[in-house]
Amino acid sequence: MRRILGWVDAGAPRSAAGTPPVGWDDVAPIFTGHETCGQCHVAGGVRADLPLDTYERVQAVAAPDTGVPWSALLISAHNHFF
Repeated sequence: MRRILGWVDAGAPRSAAGTPPVGWDDVAPIFTGHETCGQCHVAGGVRADLPLDTYERVQAVAAPDTGVPWSALLISAHNHFF
């Protein structure tokens, strides 16, 4: 888990970066392993809708959640207020 969090904190790089340096090659076995994420996140798995078998697919879900944009939050707050 720490290795994956370190990788995400480093910006989920394809090649090794950060401290300690960690890249996709270092975390790929965790995502694709038959006893880890790859157990469910593969074709035919329980979470086949969210495959984690390639860098590109993992990168798409590894981006930090920045929350609701201010513009959408203001519209929602305005609508709920009235």
